[in-house]
Amino acid sequence: MKREISVIFIIFLLFIVSSCTNNEQFESKTLTQPSPIKELPKVRLPESNPITLTGKIHNITLIATRYEFNPSIIKANYGDKIIITLKSQDTAHGFSIPAYNLNQVVKSKETTTFNFIADKKGEFPFGCSVVCGRGHDTMLGKLIVE
Repeated sequence: MKREISVIFIIFLLFIVSSCTNNEQFESKTLTQPSPIKELPKVRLPESNPITLTGKIHNITLIATRYEFNPSIIKANYGDKIIITLKSQDTAHGFSIPAYNLNQVVKSKETTTFNFIADKKGEFPFGCSVVCGRGHDTMLGKLIVE
């Protein structure tokens, strides 16, 4: 009986220790360009104050944190040039818009800038293309081009 209790206690202790480990220690030190996301799941985005673009060239600072983009909704007009400065607040993240064949990566706590032309009308989901933790699949947003 004592042996069974000891075995159960050891298993319980191993479970506690493994669940308390810091996920940061497993983060890769070198980044490779991930494959673009083929299709993002349809999800309901939380209410936020979307950015509405009204000119020809738009500079947007997009903050990436576990597990969200801020802002999560970007509005633009057809033909606008969109310049995005992607800032990571914690770990490595990606920014992918499959419909635009766009995929960018930002290293942990760094910034990267890229641009594209909004040359397709419609609503286009975007998401993180670098697995950044358990909530990675919920790190989504939407580009609306009118």
